[in-house]
Amino acid sequence: MRILILSALMCALAAGCVKDTQVEFHRGEIGEDCQARNDCASNLVCVRGTCIPSGLGLTPTGKECYRVECAAQADCCKDFVPDPFCPRIKEACDADPMECQWFHDVCECNAACEDGLCVHRSSDCDADEQCNRPGRPFCETGRCVECRAHGDCGQGERCAAGRCEAPCTNDAQCLLLQACVDGSCVQTGCSTDRECIFLFGDGRATCRDKVCRIGCSTSYECGGGFEVCDRGECVFAGCQNDAECRAVLGLAHARDGVRAECR
Repeated sequence: MRILILSALMCALAAGCVKDTQVEFHRGEIGEDCQARNDCASNLVCVRGTCIPSGLGLTPTGKECYRVECAAQADCCKDFVPDPFCPRIKEACDADPMECQWFHDVCECNAACEDGLCVHRSSDCDADEQCNRPGRPFCETGRCVECRAHGDCGQGERCAAGRCEAPCTNDAQCLLLQACVDGSCVQTGCSTDRECIFLFGDGRATCRDKVCRIGCSTSYECGGGFEVCDRGECVFAGCQNDAECRAVLGLAHARDGVRAECR
């Protein structure tokens, strides 16, 4: 049997029916495995072991999407209904400032329009006399707080955002990307890529100009469908019209007075 097969092959070669052919190297298509850029077809790149398109074809527009709920405080308070006993509650407030918190909560709309959003702004007080809680004797911007200045605190303590705190003595007592300066923790920005990797939990993070960023080489490395790789950073692709912003913000259409705006 082996002799017959060998004879047939020799005959075919002699007749020229078997030709010497060169096998062409296969370059990966979309979704196929790769190890290097030239493992993929010319219009693809190798990212995390997979051949993918080299770009999304989007250029950042420089515009952002905004969720718009109001233009004035009246827009936020249009559905507010005061307590039916507000006249009596007001009388109690006028007679005793300690009763005014009740009046503020049920008789006044505490929502404010800030940058197009309705923000709840409940007030604890109007004056120091209304702050009768132990350890919070000062009325500051509508809240009863522990202190206004360092002098309101005990020896060695500092006043920070209305609270008395012991001063820091070293950077280890502060949060990541903060440093202890003159007894207070202040923002300093990043100094190493490692800090940014721990901050974002992403090995691609880098520190540039004291700001943590996610680095990239292609837009397909960026998270979400609305980010592109621009000058080595993942950034929002921007918007061109309100319709695009409705998609970004998940607003199929304007409802309940809420709309999306590109600006």
